[in-house]
Amino acid sequence: MTFAEFFQKNLTLSIFISFLFFRLFNVIYEDIIAPVLLGIIDSDESIRNKHYKIGNNYIKYGKSLMYLVNTILLLYIIYLLS
Repeated sequence: MTFAEFFQKNLTLSIFISFLFFRLFNVIYEDIIAPVLLGIIDSDESIRNKHYKIGNNYIKYGKSLMYLVNTILLLYIIYLLS
């Protein structure tokens, strides 16, 4: 079975629609919601710039921490609105 045959056989409308909604929500979240929430929660970027130094390398955990807080806050807001 070639890739084209596999693609034609297994691509369904529901998978296609799910992918489109995922991409749409991802763009809205990354470009609109996340910057607004990050601006409110961490306006001076003190948390986003947190890092841990190991030798000559840095582990930048602040940005991941902010996205985790952002996601939890977004889920809580969706819960409150539903």
